[in-house]
Amino acid sequence: MAGEVGFEPTVTAPKAAALPLGHSPKRYRTNDFNEWTNHVKEANSNIGSTRLPSLAILLFNKTNLNHVKHMCVLWVESIMRKTACIVVIALMLVLPQAFVRGELYEWPQLGKNAMREGIADVMPELDLDIVWKTSIKSTEDDKIMNIEASPISDGERVFITAYDELNSRGRIVTVDRLTGKEQTFLSSNAPFIGTPIIFDDYLYAASGSYVYRQNLDGQSNESILIAPKQQGKASESSGVNTGSNIVFGVKEAASNLICIDPEYGAKNWEADINTAIERDLCAWGGYVFAAAMDGQIYAVDEYTGDIAWTLKTPSRVSSSLMVYDSYLIVPFESNGVSAFDISDGGNEIWNTPTDTPSVLSCTDGRLIFVGTDSGKVYAISGETGEIEWQYEAGSEVTCAPIYAAGLICFGCRDGNLHFVNSDIGEVQHRIMLPAVPVGQPLLENDRIIIGCENGLVICLAKEEEEPEPPPKKEPVSSLKIIAPDTVEVGKEVDIAIEVFNASKLFRSSFSLIYDSTKLEFIDAAPGSFLLADMKPAKLDIDKMQDELMTLVQRESLTRCPSGSGTIVTFRFKPLVPGTHNLTIIDATNTNEYDEDETPLIEPDSFEAIDATIPEVELFLTPGYIDLGIIEEPVTETLTLTQKNGESEEFLVRVSDENVEALPKTGWIGGNDFVEITVTIDPGLFEMDTVYTQTISVNIAGRTLKTTIMFTTPQTDEPGPEPEPEPEPEPEPELPPPCIEVVPETLDFGYIPRGREVSIDFQLEFATDGEISGTIESDSRWLRVSPVTFKTRSKSVSGIATIAASELPGGDKFTGYIIIKSKDNVCREVKVVAKVETQPKIVLEMDVGINKAQIGSLGVTLDQPPIIRNSRTLVPIRFVSEAFGSKVQWEASTRKITITRFDDTIVLWVGKREAIINGRRVELDIEPSIENGSTIVPIRFISESFGAVVEWFHETKHITITYTPPVDFKP
Repeated sequence: MAGEVGFEPTVTAPKAAALPLGHSPKRYRTNDFNEWTNHVKEANSNIGSTRLPSLAILLFNKTNLNHVKHMCVLWVESIMRKTACIVVIALMLVLPQAFVRGELYEWPQLGKNAMREGIADVMPELDLDIVWKTSIKSTEDDKIMNIEASPISDGERVFITAYDELNSRGRIVTVDRLTGKEQTFLSSNAPFIGTPIIFDDYLYAASGSYVYRQNLDGQSNESILIAPKQQGKASESSGVNTGSNIVFGVKEAASNLICIDPEYGAKNWEADINTAIERDLCAWGGYVFAAAMDGQIYAVDEYTGDIAWTLKTPSRVSSSLMVYDSYLIVPFESNGVSAFDISDGGNEIWNTPTDTPSVLSCTDGRLIFVGTDSGKVYAISGETGEIEWQYEAGSEVTCAPIYAAGLICFGCRDGNLHFVNSDIGEVQHRIMLPAVPVGQPLLENDRIIIGCENGLVICLAKEEEEPEPPPKKEPVSSLKIIAPDTVEVGKEVDIAIEVFNASKLFRSSFSLIYDSTKLEFIDAAPGSFLLADMKPAKLDIDKMQDELMTLVQRESLTRCPSGSGTIVTFRFKPLVPGTHNLTIIDATNTNEYDEDETPLIEPDSFEAIDATIPEVELFLTPGYIDLGIIEEPVTETLTLTQKNGESEEFLVRVSDENVEALPKTGWIGGNDFVEITVTIDPGLFEMDTVYTQTISVNIAGRTLKTTIMFTTPQTDEPGPEPEPEPEPEPEPELPPPCIEVVPETLDFGYIPRGREVSIDFQLEFATDGEISGTIESDSRWLRVSPVTFKTRSKSVSGIATIAASELPGGDKFTGYIIIKSKDNVCREVKVVAKVETQPKIVLEMDVGINKAQIGSLGVTLDQPPIIRNSRTLVPIRFVSEAFGSKVQWEASTRKITITRFDDTIVLWVGKREAIINGRRVELDIEPSIENGSTIVPIRFISESFGAVVEWFHETKHITITYTPPVDFKP
């Protein structure tokens, strides 16, 4: 790197030479990316309904303007990637033979998921053969290189690192998953040993004194100096993607943990651990966990590099760490496996004696699977640490287990690859490999790719005969109607007609059928499929009752488009609420050979709903006036305001005929105001008297009131001599200030919605006797423990907690904790608590996918959203608790009660009704239970919480935005 002392790294790529980074490190305190993006999420967390509150641990820290800009850019990129993934899934449904990859590359050691859970989506059929083998060799002398890391995938290519430590060389190669053909992606004059990280469109890998940042398209690369050569080099352990940063370990240097900013490719911070990092890094809940050679595990703040806490290990850590729920799972050489509570400063939860773990563990969400050097594999309960079964593999486990579809797959030193039932520990299949498998298998739907010690990369798949091509005359295209999920009555809606798999489409004709008594046809426009060149296809539409006859034709066969796209977009206006069905009849497509075919038809429907009528609001202001002593007539002006209503007549009344209010009657229109003048003459009232008068306005069946107080002056007649005022009593002596609170202010900083944060505080007493009292909070969103104290010591410890989802609307809040001593032994103390958050809570989900987001905090759902009877249903417990509500289940009546402070919602499984704050509402579809989770229609969410629901029909994506009320009083 230019300007650095040491050596210049040698980096090669298929299409570009090495480029120095050129960025100076930019330090700033980043906000948790869990608020913004899916692809940079901290965790695909394994939080079930029984531990849902623990997801609040995941979000914290303050934001700044630089980072907001940074997050917004990545958020937009995330949406683009998410859309691309959904398109891939749609193509897989149309093309059953299309490549479907597992989610393994999302696992942290293999790129992204900081939970390190080792869960893949699919397990190939067990009748597998070795379909190809590739030896990774040095490009300089054709010498076989070593492999220790796991293969990873970006969804298209497989990447694997290899090294020749003797000659100090390293290569990262891409391997074609179908043929095994390998190609150099990145090379270095120092070894690549750990598994690289894929983040956005870049691959990160540590080698020598540098971290290499290579664009996945091979067009550009950069190098980031992490330690001068004379001071240290990259750890042999794998780094970790925290969701917002990339972190690598360093050997032999003073600062042994380096954080890379993925936006600028510069160092964010250095954590000074002062000893080499020994195992792969792990990240969760805002911390990076590193097992170091000094026998300690360090929990490092991922945003600042500060060491939050440490664990002194009873023996050496034998393999990589992982996270289960909020537990840090640590394998030891002589102490088995232990679980430490991350949310409780590393308090040990359980310890299970086992043989020495030899590889990274994995989980199925309930059990933790541990492979050992003796060949035993243990299934340990993640909650209790109990061993549910153990399996004798017969040889040291060298290839870490991976879980999918009820099986775990792992490899041993004798070359055997085992497939074991994850529930009972019985072997289902074994495959003998020609080398010792290492790292962890990469599961990619129909195949398994494994790296081996001797530089071999092996692919296992099922040899299948090539299917015969379909007959030429069979339909090869389809016409699909694309409609939104819902639309308001009276608002225009676009209905797209898309063609799929068209082969040189020359002519297409069809009729769109609709109910003209319920839908009004507005117009139509050609789609992108017809606008491919300067001469678009001819589009004719003939309107008949309940039918739109459509003809599309090209001028010549040479301009025929093929593939998929929108042919035409029809615009309708729904006239009545209800379900509107659309379908196509008499469809014919003519291809380039002038042969007609009948395309497949996919109809659709949408729901028309009544437009939301805003509630009429009426105000009479001010509501209270104190005139004091009045000696002359006084005139005050009241304002009657109406919002969202129609023109209404109003009537003004006064409580005393001596009070004049004008006008006495009149009309007021929607979103307007009227001024009412009130005149009071004190000469019409008795002297030296206090009066309370009421001005009432009757309008639209409601009564609005303003209270006016005044006092008439005294008479001139002499009265009795005033009695002398008594001597003022001395003010009571205040109790001594003998309570001190540390810290003096509880500054929670920035807490994203969905996150719960606690701050410890200490009460110090300057008194020798026994003292007791209470600790109270003035705000419902600020919880404190304990609420009472009694002690003879000099101090009492307490905890203040804020759950950001329980905060009202707004972004800045101040509350107080009040400490009172019994019998006023000490003076009362008030401690300020300050917090900031987002004004809104945003949830994002996808139909059929059990991953969801709070902001951009990733969580795993027990039940993904589904579509039933053309209605989209979502898990109510996840949505409710993400909004700061509490959910209670009554099994005998199948009743669900949701409370959020003063609001209560009640619904029943199997009933199409719910009660919202005493008001009964009807549901589109009854709630049901799927996989132990209650799911309800989206419409119920919007009605009950006052949330805004966005439905993206093409991607089946759901966004729910909830703005908490700002006017409730704690």
